[in-house]
Amino acid sequence: IKGRGQREKGRRNTKTEAFAFIILVASFYNAPRAKSKEEEEAERRAMKRVFNPFVLGNFQRLLNTKTFGRPTLYEYSMPSTQKALHENCASFQDGTCLVADFQTQGKGRGGNEWSSPEGCLMFSYKCSVTEGAQLPFFQYLVSLAVVRSLRSLRPDVENNEIALKWPNDIYWRGLKIGGVLCQTEMSFSAGATVFQIITGVGLNVSNSEPTTCVNDIFQTILGSDDRSVSREEVHSSFFNTFEVMFEEFKARGFAPFEADYLRTWLHSGQLVTLHEGEPEEVKLKI
Repeated sequence: IKGRGQREKGRRNTKTEAFAFIILVASFYNAPRAKSKEEEEAERRAMKRVFNPFVLGNFQRLLNTKTFGRPTLYEYSMPSTQKALHENCASFQDGTCLVADFQTQGKGRGGNEWSSPEGCLMFSYKCSVTEGAQLPFFQYLVSLAVVRSLRSLRPDVENNEIALKWPNDIYWRGLKIGGVLCQTEMSFSAGATVFQIITGVGLNVSNSEPTTCVNDIFQTILGSDDRSVSREEVHSSFFNTFEVMFEEFKARGFAPFEADYLRTWLHSGQLVTLHEGEPEEVKLKI
């Protein structure tokens, strides 16, 4: 009987030791470790990032336009603001804007998919011109308006590297932060040709991924988190800027904006190859 008790005690000790070993292994794998700088930065951004849906009332209070953004329709999530407005173009008046927090089928130039992470400003709007010769320059006007609107929000960044990559992308220090897409429908009104333009704009405002965003840029340049901006501020600033530019564009074309556009684009001084038919090639410096 004594031997049986010793054996049972031994088995209990073995079970206790096995359980202690499991705890030891678990504690080893779950023990805190030193974080890399990349992990600390990602954690800092995650703690800062609290997603806020687009607030239509805040946007409208900041709007100083007569036409653009009046009205603005908001949807939390939808397939594509561009597709919805383009397919129903005739039903909307000039200046109508459609904005969404998320897009499941966002479109970019050439049919490319446009990612829609939290914090990205995505909207489409309608306007019209009657001069067909102005159409090729319209996307340049919109792209320049995006850059000018960011300058107006933070004049400190005016001479920094927020720039245009031909024909319609917004870049900062080699990183794409936004883009513009224009689609045109031709119609006839009172015997005159009218070109209805649906313009889509996507701009990284507070989403640090997949490249960088406006608020990260402002923080880098100005060295302070206190200078961050909301999507509503950026959106209203764009329309306030664009409406003035558009009126001049309709009256005088792109000429008044050409110098600023060339100062803003990335391609000055680049060497390009002009193909004039096989096998001739001409090297040109922009």
